[in-house]
Amino acid sequence: MLLAAGAAGMLVHAYIPLRTQALFAATDRGINNVLWGDGRTLRGLWWVVSAKTFADKAGMVHGNASPWDLPFLPIEELTTIFALLAPAGLYFLLRRSASRVAGIALLLTAAGSMTAALVGGLDPGNPDIRGYLGPAFALIAVFSGVAITVGAAFFRFKQLRVVLAIVFLAGGLTRMPSPSRFPGLAEARAADFEARQLLFDVPSSGALFTHHFETGFLVGYQRFVEGARPDVLWAHLAFAPGPGYAERASAALPELAPVINAYRAHAGLSRAWASLDETHPVRVEPDAVTPAEIRRTLAPAGALWAPAHGTARPESEAWPPLAPWELSEAARDRQVRGYLAWRNYIDATWSCELGFRRRAIARFAELEKLVPADTRFGDLRKRCE
Repeated sequence: MLLAAGAAGMLVHAYIPLRTQALFAATDRGINNVLWGDGRTLRGLWWVVSAKTFADKAGMVHGNASPWDLPFLPIEELTTIFALLAPAGLYFLLRRSASRVAGIALLLTAAGSMTAALVGGLDPGNPDIRGYLGPAFALIAVFSGVAITVGAAFFRFKQLRVVLAIVFLAGGLTRMPSPSRFPGLAEARAADFEARQLLFDVPSSGALFTHHFETGFLVGYQRFVEGARPDVLWAHLAFAPGPGYAERASAALPELAPVINAYRAHAGLSRAWASLDETHPVRVEPDAVTPAEIRRTLAPAGALWAPAHGTARPESEAWPPLAPWELSEAARDRQVRGYLAWRNYIDATWSCELGFRRRAIARFAELEKLVPADTRFGDLRKRCE
C-alpha cells in the first residue's frame, strides 16, 4: 500500500511533459511567452525536476539562508504546544510494534521534507520554503495528534477525545483561509505596478528583452492574463539557455530569433539588437551577466535601455521615482523591497560603469529609501563616486 501511494504521488510529474506539449501546441505562444524547461524528453524532464536552472544561483541562495531557523518554522505554523508535542507522538508510534513501520515511514517523509528545504536554501521569508516543508508541517500535526490521543486514552478521557477532535477540526478549518499571516504576495501591488509601467514604457510595436526572473513572470502575467501590450514582441533571455524556450519563442516570434540565438551563442548580440531596432524599437532590462562590451552599445531609455544609436531618450528622461505607497509596501514586505532594490541596483551598476552619472544618482536615491544599510549598495556608491 505504501509503495502504491508513493507511485501515485510520483504521477504529479506526468503534468510536466503534458503541460509542455500543450504550451508548444498553443496558438498564443507569442503572448504566453513563458517556458521554464522542456519536459517532452527524459533529458528535458530531468532538467526541470532537478532544478538545473537554479544550480548557478545556489551559492547566492545559500548565502542568504538561515538553516538554524528550521525548528522555529513548525512552531510558527502550528504554535508552540503542538510542535513540542510532536516528538512524544512520534515516540509512541515507534514504541509500539503495530505502528512502528508506519511511524518510520512518516518520520522519513518528514525528514525528507525538511532536508529538501535545507538543500534548497532555508529562507524563512521565502514562501517557496513552505512548499518544501508542507509534508513536514502536516506530519508534525499528525504526531501531535497521536500524542494527544494517547494521552487522552492513558487518562481514560473518552469524552475528551471527541471534544478535542471537534476543536482541532474547527481550529484547522479556521486557519486555512488566512495565508496573510505568513510570507506571501497576495496583497502586494508594487512589483506588479512597476512591471506594468516597464511594459508600457516600450514604444509601439517595440521589442522587449527581460532578464530578471521576477520581471519575466510579472510581464508574462501582464500580457497573458491582463492582455497588456499585445503589440510588443517579448522574450525573456534568462530562459533562453534552458531547453525548449529558444525553439518555442523563435517559432512564435521569428523576428526575435536572431537575438535569442546570439544570446545563446554568446556572439553577435549587439548587432542583433541593432538590426532589430531598425524595425522594432528595442528595450532591454539590465542584468548582472551581460558583458561590458555589450553594455557599452546601450544607453538609458526610461526605465529600460536601448541601442545607443537608436531611439534611446535623453538621460534626463529617466524613469520616475517610487511612489510613497510603493515605499510603504516595500518597508512591510521584504520580497517587494528586494525586487525594487534589485532593479535599481542593477540599473545603478550599469549607469556607473557607462558614465550616466545623473541616472546613477537617481538610482542611489531610490536605494537609500529602500535599503540604506545594504553593504553591496554602499560598496557600489563608493566605487561610483
